[in-house]
Order: sequence, then C-alpha cells, then structure tokens
Amino acid sequence: MGIEPDFGISIHPMEFPIDKLGMQNVSVELYNLHENKKYEHQIILRLCNMDNLSLPPGISNIYDPLNPLDHPLANKDKVNTNLNIRVDKIAASKEYPLRILAIGDDGKQRSCPFYLVVPVIEEVN
Repeated sequence: MGIEPDFGISIHPMEFPIDKLGMQNVSVELYNLHENKKYEHQIILRLCNMDNLSLPPGISNIYDPLNPLDHPLANKDKVNTNLNIRVDKIAASKEYPLRILAIGDDGKQRSCPFYLVVPVIEEVN
C-alpha cells in the first residue's frame, strides 16, 4: 500500500483580534502533504469550538454551501483562501479558543486551533 493523498491546514496568525463588529476575514492555507500525491477532493471550511461543532453566541461562520472550495489542491501544492467570520454585538468580550475545520468530501478532516479575541467594542452610530 502506497502513500495516500492527504492535505493540511494552517492559519497565520493563530490569534485573531477583532477591532469592530461585523464581518472579518481570516486567511487560511490548505496544502498537499505529499509532493507527488495531490489531494483531489472538494474541501469545506467550518469554524467551530475546540470540543464540538457549535459556536458561542454572537459568533458565526458565513459559508455559502453552494460554493465550496472545489478541488483546490488537485493542481497546486498549496492554496490560500479566506474564512468569513461574523461577530455580533451579543458576543461576550473575551478570548475564544476555536478551531477551523477542513472537511474533505472523502471524509478526511483536518483542523487548526484558532483564538478569536473579542474586546469591549463601542458601537458607532
């Protein structure tokens, strides 16, 4: 049995401070783990808690299920994309330990820890 195609995920920085309410973009890198075996499956990104798939109140992952990353690594070693996160005014001011989950349509799942920092934010009228 040979090496199976596989992928990895990373984000930089791993701590992401929020400076305003609304939509925030986090840069995510997906990459092939094996130089000669490209991962040719569709990948979906999802933001979730470290221990389950839910999110804290006031924080949501905006994802269009009709437009997943369609086979992003089939012809490339790595690809950069954005994950959209919405922070509403009901989100408590604190550091949230979260993870970004990448799910391949063959069932493989890879995740990356992520710390979302929500300070006290004054609403501007």
